[in-house]
Amino acid sequence: MNIPDNILEGLINIWRQIGKVSKMTVYNRSMEPTIRKGATIVVAHCINELSVGDIVVFKNIDHLTVHRVVKISKNRKANRLVITKGDANKNLDPPVREDLILGKVIKIENHEA
Repeated sequence: MNIPDNILEGLINIWRQIGKVSKMTVYNRSMEPTIRKGATIVVAHCINELSVGDIVVFKNIDHLTVHRVVKISKNRKANRLVITKGDANKNLDPPVREDLILGKVIKIENHEA
């Protein structure tokens, strides 16, 4: 689902101001079988620490992506970069700056297809 950049930025700013948690519906199959298409996820927006294995929501050009953290590294400027991958995908995603990560999935409510 593509979201115009200005609307996506507005949503991100609201989430960061509100903190706490939000519910979202997943619209693709990249995280199956862990998260099925149509599932509802609960996302915590205040992230104290990310770990390999966490499932995160991040801004990816014109949409939000829900993928698993597979590696955390630093670039030359000492900024943390997060490498993610959908459980059902063969390839890793490009590195994501930590400031583009909106939250961590804390609950999955899979609905029967």
